[in-house]
Amino acid sequence: GRLLVVNARTNTLDRREPDGSFSMHADLSLLSSYGCNEIAVAPNGDIYLNNINFKFPGGPVPAGLHRPAQARRHACESG
Repeated sequence: GRLLVVNARTNTLDRREPDGSFSMHADLSLLSSYGCNEIAVAPNGDIYLNNINFKFPGGPVPAGLHRPAQARRHACESG
């Protein structure tokens, strides 16, 4: 696989290309207007992201799930 990087400045998930450049893999602006900051990729290719758009402490942490072949969805909802 290729290296994936969360770019907080542009609020995107970027992919490193074979020539060393980066290209946008996914737009993360729908997850949080404050940007995302951590990433985990499951063996099946699902990409889990978290963001800083939550109340700390005392509130649940909203997490996002990005499936490359499907639309973005929230893995859990804050309530």
